[in-house]
Amino acid sequence: LSSGVQDAAFYLDMWAKLQQKGSWQGELFNRRKSGEMFPQWININAAHNNSGQVLSYVAMFSDVSRLMRAEQRLAYLAHYDTLTNLPNRHLFGDRLAQALEVGKRHLTPFAVMFIDLDCFKQINDTHGHYAGDRVLQEAARRIQGAVRAVDTVARLGGDEFVVILTQLDSDRVRAANQTKEVGRKILEQLNLPYKLVDEEYLCSASIGITLFDGRECIED
Repeated sequence: LSSGVQDAAFYLDMWAKLQQKGSWQGELFNRRKSGEMFPQWININAAHNNSGQVLSYVAMFSDVSRLMRAEQRLAYLAHYDTLTNLPNRHLFGDRLAQALEVGKRHLTPFAVMFIDLDCFKQINDTHGHYAGDRVLQEAARRIQGAVRAVDTVARLGGDEFVVILTQLDSDRVRAANQTKEVGRKILEQLNLPYKLVDEEYLCSASIGITLFDGRECIED
């Protein structure tokens, strides 16, 4: 059953290749009788009579839903941290390279913040790794809540987070002030108590900041 995902041009191209080559193969979306959409891999071949005339077309297809989900999962695992769902070190590297390229080309400032939770080892040692994971997830949520959607928050590993602030003011001083204000908001959020089972736990954080203004880096 047609899904409506492929447009008329898709089917025109399919039929053109069938008439030219007598076969076509590719991936498309169809619908089950229930209406559920699913991806399938299709091989279509023309059946000819003794005179070479096309009698019919025979299509064989396989449902590739499970394969597609597995591929999507592998792609996700390659770029995201499974505990916090934040971009991982690999994806952070890609985003940083993009920010550098844009910054150099247009001389636009951006900032990188390195964030470390000061008391994380103590939480792991006294409350266990489950509590430590809860703190990391909550810290990730708080950091994301303190920045904009255009910014990148990533987890490098352990209790180390990093933020890329983009689309800052073109003026160097104002960009630095914007960055410091975001850093203040992040620290303010991370310094709030973390609820672990039946008690609250305080865990401060430290931030190192580098501002790139398109020409040089300024550390703070």
